[in-house]
Amino acid sequence: MSAVPPLPPPGLALRRRQLREVFLLELRKALLSPRAAMLYLLATMPVGLGVLYLLASLLLDPAAAGDIARHELAFTAMYHTFILRLDLFVACLWVFMNLYRAELLDRSLHFYYLTPVRREVIAAGKMLAGLATAGGVMILAVGATDLAFVLSAGGDGLEHLLLGPGLGHLASFEAATALACLGYGALFLLLGTSFRNPILPGLLCWGWEQINPFLPPILKRLSVIHYVQGIAPAPPSGAPVQLLGESVPPATAVAGILAVSALFFALAALRARRLELTYGEE
Repeated sequence: MSAVPPLPPPGLALRRRQLREVFLLELRKALLSPRAAMLYLLATMPVGLGVLYLLASLLLDPAAAGDIARHELAFTAMYHTFILRLDLFVACLWVFMNLYRAELLDRSLHFYYLTPVRREVIAAGKMLAGLATAGGVMILAVGATDLAFVLSAGGDGLEHLLLGPGLGHLASFEAATALACLGYGALFLLLGTSFRNPILPGLLCWGWEQINPFLPPILKRLSVIHYVQGIAPAPPSGAPVQLLGESVPPATAVAGILAVSALFFALAALRARRLELTYGEE
């Protein structure tokens, strides 16, 4: 009888393979499980509003169809008020909260913890899968919504998007969306490992993000949206968010989100390492 080959030493290569396998497994669950329906519903909401805006512009106000600046300002206002402050927030809350919460409800998390994989690696794989899921879906939703607003200007709008500054304008929104998913994702992963029911803490975080424009400057820094607004194009002049907001240089905004996300993830990984499974109390 041939001897069973020994397991490879627990080095960096092994950790990478384990991380990849956890990531792929979590990605399939996040995209294909019945719980993913909520994410897809949230992603279609801004797209539906964009299509409604397109139809209303063409049918009710055809004289302003060629006003590209007007349509860009309308999309910018919608991004800062609806997409960023509500739709994307809830999408990230749903995806990242369920990375641990769903497995506790399904009583399946122990299958991970019975394998010879460090809990920090499992947390990292879940984080990357959540980021790929929420980030990918919401980036597509933002792009499709912007396209609907641009097409309200007809052929001129499409030319503005493909050959003019419109593509760079969209890229800024997409970058802000990706970084918002990173910051909110790390925060909600921490909540998912810290609370048996993270919905209430998530709602408290949402309230904090909503009052951010009214806070003193030093307290504004204790939020994700403060930094994200430094990356996305500014809302229309005179909007409440513009009047009360504080401008953040893009480099500072990116560094701030990366630092906050790293802190939240480190705390989440520490919580995951010490997590005790108590299915009977769920």
